[in-house]
Amino acid sequence: MLHSKHALLATGVTGVIGQRISKECSSVSYRNFLSSGKLDGSLEYLNGTLIHLAGVVGESLINADPQSALRVNLEGVLDFAHALEARGLRRFVFVSSSHVYGSSELAISEDHALRPFNNYGRLKVRGERALRLAFLKSSMDIRIVRPFSILGHGMPEFSLHGAVIRSQNRGEIIQNSLDQRDFLTPEVMGQRILQLSLVKPDLNSITVNACSGISRTVEEAAIRLIESYGLEEGRLSFDFKTSTNAKIIGNPRFQNHLLAHASF
Repeated sequence: MLHSKHALLATGVTGVIGQRISKECSSVSYRNFLSSGKLDGSLEYLNGTLIHLAGVVGESLINADPQSALRVNLEGVLDFAHALEARGLRRFVFVSSSHVYGSSELAISEDHALRPFNNYGRLKVRGERALRLAFLKSSMDIRIVRPFSILGHGMPEFSLHGAVIRSQNRGEIIQNSLDQRDFLTPEVMGQRILQLSLVKPDLNSITVNACSGISRTVEEAAIRLIESYGLEEGRLSFDFKTSTNAKIIGNPRFQNHLLAHASF
């Protein structure tokens, strides 16, 4: 268990990642804030850290209602952060995404050029930049964590988990199966985000990848996933192709440096 001297809070604790850290954090309802414009008065925010996981996730949901996604993933985030600043929050952790990067033959460091390849990634880039600018001179620290791919049970329909289940049950072909990605399980990713949110409390305005640095093809990851479910891999179908974003692998060097100097 991780310990913090001050309040540790999180939004989105009912999500796949949020569930993995819910026991460590007090839950803050971002949905209620968006509807009322008010924070939960029963919680302590002074000098605390809040991990912002809530939002519209996935390209299909972003494109289904772009205006709502803009409000939830950008405009509302700024309003939320300002309200927390007024309550004395010490650190706002914005959970971004590896979707802010494009494909790269080299492992991707935090200073890699931002080339988001979909609208979800573009909103994340806008959120990162807007927060940095809005709180440039604030006493509240903005910390940005960029998770790479997540592989495991309970992931949304649009994830590799969903593609594996559809291929297993309906014979659908898993697309872009030769793409290379950097996968962590939901359990590991949850703890990684939690650790990176708390490490180096005196270090401000950092951006850090949450990744493994290990390359696996979508095919390899799908087989590993289906084996973990106790099902037969022979029923999976693959296209054995790559997309225009064939390789997105994180460079974990800065992440590992931070964690090596942690005192959890």
